[in-house]
Amino acid sequence: MTAFSVVGGGGFYAIARYEREKLLPLELLDGTWLHFRQRVLIIEDRLELNSYSYAHSVSPDPDDEGAKVFMYHYSRDRSANPDRPQAHLHVNASHNGQALKRFHFPTMRITVQHLVAFLVIEHRVKCRLLRDELRGVLRDSFQESGKVVGLPPVEFP
Repeated sequence: MTAFSVVGGGGFYAIARYEREKLLPLELLDGTWLHFRQRVLIIEDRLELNSYSYAHSVSPDPDDEGAKVFMYHYSRDRSANPDRPQAHLHVNASHNGQALKRFHFPTMRITVQHLVAFLVIEHRVKCRLLRDELRGVLRDSFQESGKVVGLPPVEFP
């Protein structure tokens, strides 16, 4: 059985796809992979998103680190890496022989709704929902989460 799970303890919980206690990416309809993990902290009666990461990889092997096209990281706690941008992007590319994936390109916070819209529009990842249905799902979902983090709404043409 494969499903999203909330696992953890001590106030921290990870929201990700697990199978037999192993963290796994989501296989997309085009055979690519979405690596997705969110870490939440319980504070009194609410959840606080502490950190999250997304990556998109193109390979038959989901564990192929070299196949990740991009990686996105956000961490509320900057104490471990105060010199890095709180939200940043890694791009698996090189320029003049220099690997760019080591660089932390600063960006705003990106929600999973932004990521899904980006993959469908820019990478042409197929979706089981019709375009209008997906637009509605993203809009409705973002209305709640976007209020929390103060981000602009998902644009989906």
